[in-house]
Amino acid sequence: MQHIRRIFFPKQTDTLFKGFGPAFLAIAMGIGSGEFILWPYLTAHHGFGLLWGALLGITIQLIIVVAIERHTAFLGEDELANFARIWKFAFGWILLSTLIAFGWPGFSAMPAQLLKEGLHLSISHNILSLIILLLASAILLLGTHIYRRIIFVQKVNMSFLLALTIFLFIYYFDIHFLKEMLLGFFGKGDSYIFIPAGISLATFLSAIAYAGSGGNLLLMNSFYVEKEKKGLIATPHREEDLLVPSARKGSIQHAKEFEKHSWKQNTLFFWFGGLIIIILLAYVSYAVFHNSAPQQKDFLFLITEANVFARDIHPVVGMLFIFSGAMALFGVQLGILDFIGRIAGNKPGIEDGSKEQKKWYKRAVSAMTLFGAIVLLFGFTAPKSLIILGAILNAFSMGIIALLLYRVEKKLLPSYLQSKFFLTFLPLAFLFYVGFFVYVVVEKLM
Repeated sequence: MQHIRRIFFPKQTDTLFKGFGPAFLAIAMGIGSGEFILWPYLTAHHGFGLLWGALLGITIQLIIVVAIERHTAFLGEDELANFARIWKFAFGWILLSTLIAFGWPGFSAMPAQLLKEGLHLSISHNILSLIILLLASAILLLGTHIYRRIIFVQKVNMSFLLALTIFLFIYYFDIHFLKEMLLGFFGKGDSYIFIPAGISLATFLSAIAYAGSGGNLLLMNSFYVEKEKKGLIATPHREEDLLVPSARKGSIQHAKEFEKHSWKQNTLFFWFGGLIIIILLAYVSYAVFHNSAPQQKDFLFLITEANVFARDIHPVVGMLFIFSGAMALFGVQLGILDFIGRIAGNKPGIEDGSKEQKKWYKRAVSAMTLFGAIVLLFGFTAPKSLIILGAILNAFSMGIIALLLYRVEKKLLPSYLQSKFFLTFLPLAFLFYVGFFVYVVVEKLM
């Protein structure tokens, strides 16, 4: 019985700041696309009335992230392995959909363009893109303790961006803007309710999809939860232990404790942290452009915004804003390479922590780096619609993830560990993302 108790009562911390890495990284991955680019872009053009979409998007992702953590901890395997147990094509689908949505080196090309044009650098755009791509690859391939290195890079990124945006928020603070922003979370915009006339629904869907991490990148939480050694309440290898009454009671108790802790931690770091970043950046963007929307129809409106900071405050502030944006985008590129490496290293048949797993990780990262380098050397320039297209595809991917999570909850967890809330919510999330995806595709075709 002592052996069983060790399985079902692993050491659990009550502090929110212990093992917060997965929740922190989940939002850090979204900063470069949704939070830094799309929501400020939408706010600059349409005001605060769309912020209800940010609240909706990040709340849905919060629930999905907690579901992923539950399954990883309760079943003792990463979610990709759980998916493979209920659908034999799961590994191939996740790998293919990730490559389609994130395979092109856009998150190296975009920060390069931001740095080149924002800081007036003379270096070639493609060469600078290649340098950024190789730097991200080197962080992952050289040395050990990759997870700690990623945490460090993202901590630097988040700390720098948060400090700068708080400063800008204070500098441009206006109580009237604040009131308008609060009304925006209820869909009240400037002469519109919920949806303004003329808005691109593709862009709005993209922003909702990227309010948080977005797409398959949400599954990174599963790999990182394993790194933090959370939970491990029951594994497929010890299902016979669940028949012991005292073990079942202990398992239910620990499940409740872990889930409560997961909700608290992800609500603080992922949901609240992400929402604060969205609010601050959207507010600053509105403060700068409320009299006249930016002329740019892509993310380079950030350069105009930086020029305003340089004029109103100091040239250094404008440069720091450009640099923080480039670092945020670099963080996404780093996470994409790491995720693709972890998918390859966790394919069926490879033992966790084995040398073969590490080899496949490095092979995948190297292959993606080589592919990106070839594309850049052949003159690739990031298209204006790159983020939009990727987000639309990721919305569909999140719908499939929600459906697979439902199947894991229903088929793999013992009945007394299943959650009625997740069994109800996950099918609705599937319908929401896939429905929105289909609506946008049909609109584009008509």
